[in-house]
Amino acid sequence: MYFVCVFLSCVSGFSFR
Repeated sequence: MYFVCVFLSCVSGFSFR
């Protein structure tokens, strides 16, 4: 679950950028 959260966070960051 933790890894998934981190992955989603990374994707969100890229999307925002």
